[in-house]
Amino acid sequence: MSRPAGDADKRLIRAAMEMIPQGGLAGISVRQVAVRAGVNLGMYHYHFKTKQDFHRRILDSMYETFFSRLTEALEGAGGKSPRERLKKTVLAGAGFIRENRALLFGLARDLFADNAEVIRFARINFPRHVVLLVRLVRDCQKAGDIRPMPMVHVLPFLFASVIGPIFAMGFIGKILPSGLKEIPLMAMKAVLASDTRLEERLEMALTALAPAGRDGRKK
Repeated sequence: MSRPAGDADKRLIRAAMEMIPQGGLAGISVRQVAVRAGVNLGMYHYHFKTKQDFHRRILDSMYETFFSRLTEALEGAGGKSPRERLKKTVLAGAGFIRENRALLFGLARDLFADNAEVIRFARINFPRHVVLLVRLVRDCQKAGDIRPMPMVHVLPFLFASVIGPIFAMGFIGKILPSGLKEIPLMAMKAVLASDTRLEERLEMALTALAPAGRDGRKK
C-alpha cells in the first residue's frame, strides 16, 4: 500500500506538541489532536498504528530537534578551545529549553505521574546528551579551565546556574494572579532568559568552577 501524499503525520505531531503544555502527553485526546491539525482520524490511524506509537514519535521529534541543536553548536565551534565548545553547546541547549519551556513543563507532569512511555524514553535518550556534555567538561578539566572534581558536582551546578531561572519563570507564572502574570513574566524573560543573560550566567558558573586564580578566559 502506497503512502498518501502530504505531511499529515508532521501536522499531527506539531498539534500534539502545542497541546502538551495544557495536560501533558497523557492528557492528549487523539480526536482533539486531529481536529487541531486539520487531519481526519483515518490519516492518524494510517500513520500511527497505536497511541503508544504516536507518543513515541512525538517524543522522538522533540528530542532529535534538541540533540541536533547541541551537535550543530558543537560542530560550529570546531577548532575553538574546550571552554568555547562547552559554552556554545550549553547555550544551544539553554536556548532550546527557553523556547520550549511550556512543552517541557507538560512532559515533566507526565514524568512525575510515572508515565511509563515518558520514563522509557528518558532512560533511552537522557544518556545521549549527558555523555556529550561529560566529554566536553572533561576536555575543559584537561585544559585546566575547570577544576578536577566529580561530574555529579559540575553538571548540576552548571545547569542550575544557567537554566534554573528559566524554569523558575514557569513556577512564578503559575502562582501569580491571572491579571498580574503578563508584565512580570515579560520582565523576567528580558532579564533572565535573553541570550545575553544566559551567557552571563554561564560565564559566572564557569568562573566559579575554574581553578583558583584562573577564570578560563583568554585575556
